[in-house]
Amino acid sequence: MACQRLGNCLSLTILRHPIDRVLSRYWYEGRWGLFKKAEAGQELPFGDWLRQKREVHNGHRDFRLWSVTSELYTKTLSGVVVDKNLEISFVHMVTAQEWLDEAYPIITEWLSTPHMARALGKRLCFATESNDKPPIHAPRRRAAGGHTSRRPASWLPDVEDLELLWNDNTHDLQLYAYATKLVSERIADASLGPLPPTPPTTSAAAYRAWLVARAGMT
Repeated sequence: MACQRLGNCLSLTILRHPIDRVLSRYWYEGRWGLFKKAEAGQELPFGDWLRQKREVHNGHRDFRLWSVTSELYTKTLSGVVVDKNLEISFVHMVTAQEWLDEAYPIITEWLSTPHMARALGKRLCFATESNDKPPIHAPRRRAAGGHTSRRPASWLPDVEDLELLWNDNTHDLQLYAYATKLVSERIADASLGPLPPTPPTTSAAAYRAWLVARAGMT
């Protein structure tokens, strides 16, 4: 079957669970400064870091987009990039959903699944039927400048801090849930079995319980 994508542009939009994204950012360049030595006693607690970011990252202008701790996906996909005092609303989320409907969203947690490999293979015209793995060569590279690898598997954010972060991302959580449903319908393949579950979006308590289970804690 002839490839239909030649001459067209494929817009990829990759989403990760919004709370996972922020926690990862904290461990990458929040607990210790980016490219700075991780020294004992010099750690910035997560709650302090989060509250600092909330003060300066209400908007996007002049800041790293990935460091925004609240509603990053809804703001970005609905075009909010300047107004720091704008209250994100349901209308912005619907606009972001419309963007996802027209784009090609990808869920980070499913990137390594054979479902995603096969779907991308069909869309981008490369074969995956032999081993259902993306034919992508990943060369060895130097470690990133952050401290992600220092995050203990047993680390958990305080309940109060997690609730604050959760409430700051109510639209992004709904948008992520919408995206996972949309993507799962697009890449479903009975021959490959079900897609793995994604982190909860229902409540901070459910998400924290998921973190505990993932770490093998009781």
